[in-house]
Amino acid sequence: MKVLNKKKIRPKTLKALIVTIVFLISLIIRTNIVQATTLDPSKSQNIEMRAVEIKKTNNGDKQLTFELWANDIDFKGFDVRFAYDGSKYALSNLTTNVETDDENEYFAFENEFSKKLDIITIPYTSGDTTGIRMIISFNPPVEDSENVKNETLISSGKSVLLGKMSFKMKTDTLDITNFKLVEDQTTSPTTGIKINTNIQDCYEDPSTFIFTNKTASNNATLNNLILSTQTDNSTYKEYDLVPTFDKQNKEYSLELNEYIDEMNIEAEVSDEKSTMKIKVPKKAEDGKTIIYEEKDLLNKTKMPVTLNKLGEPDTLLEVTVTAEDGKTQETYKISIHRPYGIIRGSIKYDTIEENENPDIDKTTDLNIYKTGKFNWNELKDIFGEIYENPKTYNDLDQIEKDQYEQSNADGSYEIYVIPGIYDLQIDKKGFLDCIIKNIEVTENGVIDLENKVLIAGDINRDRSYWTRRYSRAGWSYGPKCRWRRIWF
Repeated sequence: MKVLNKKKIRPKTLKALIVTIVFLISLIIRTNIVQATTLDPSKSQNIEMRAVEIKKTNNGDKQLTFELWANDIDFKGFDVRFAYDGSKYALSNLTTNVETDDENEYFAFENEFSKKLDIITIPYTSGDTTGIRMIISFNPPVEDSENVKNETLISSGKSVLLGKMSFKMKTDTLDITNFKLVEDQTTSPTTGIKINTNIQDCYEDPSTFIFTNKTASNNATLNNLILSTQTDNSTYKEYDLVPTFDKQNKEYSLELNEYIDEMNIEAEVSDEKSTMKIKVPKKAEDGKTIIYEEKDLLNKTKMPVTLNKLGEPDTLLEVTVTAEDGKTQETYKISIHRPYGIIRGSIKYDTIEENENPDIDKTTDLNIYKTGKFNWNELKDIFGEIYENPKTYNDLDQIEKDQYEQSNADGSYEIYVIPGIYDLQIDKKGFLDCIIKNIEVTENGVIDLENKVLIAGDINRDRSYWTRRYSRAGWSYGPKCRWRRIWF
């Protein structure tokens, strides 16, 4: 048994040792003689052994430092008995981390208490269990100070740091459950802890002495998660997640009804010491299969994400936050759904053209416009109908297409569009363009335009000459399709 008297820095004398022991024994005896009252603690009242730091020392060993805190509890002294895994931890010098059984080396009071509190520690080993009994009390006479009144430590409504204790770690990671109170029905304190508020009143509930791990944060939550778009030529726009972001909710969705292929994702961690990874989709080497890759995501930094195309599965984004402790993780998921329908059909050439070039490549431009973007009736048609302010293809080129595709070489096509009402312009150089208006597309719906025939006769769209021989009746081909020739 060792006794540490922190009243002042001097070699211990036998007399001081005897006085301290006698005082503590008398305190214990008086406590046992007087009828004790066991108090019920509140949830906030406890003595806390708080693990606050793990660091490597110069020789490469790891040192674990505990802080001893009094939380919202007043006391004159306490007696605690706790055990720990001796194969993983050993009492060590606070300065050098060298193993020691000298309490002057592995424990130190804070300055305010170094002349007011005494400590007796009794390390022990029982079978596979390594433990320590620690008795802390006032050694009168004691002068009042900020946290000491009438030889009582006052921490009601606050937390007071009492001192620090050191262990040498023989394991890679701290498992705080390796430290725990030792109950013993035959030896006081039977619960492992006894905190005296005066001669007769005390706390003995095991909840009044706790071990906590504050060496690293286990906070793996996000404060915010944002999807947005912004290009050099557009304004910044944020998109509403469903449900509205809350750090406790881990799954979100977004229905995207826009023709965009990329968005920015930005996440803000609750604890800046945590880190993030994100899983994003990309195409495999075959150019078709969607696979997911993991990337680092920086705090409060926008990362561009390529979305799956219309007609492909929903884009799934996963943001995984790893807490400072390296173990605690939370994953936030966003599913981006892009509703779509399909416009499909096939392009044919007029009979004369097909006969002259049976293997002709029918790759053709397919321009999709929302209905109402352009008044097709204002285009001058091939018969020279005159309008007050006729539109030209230059005018049409100034209008943003909602979708642009090309047909396959055999003329077949399948266009994925957001549900809505559209006009389709089938356009190939040297042929009169075909316009189909008011195509209504619903989600998962398929509009089959079947065959549309293009007619040669407008090679340069410059009205300089006609290349084919057709009567007026020959220029009208199929419902909703009107061929036009534009004079520039």
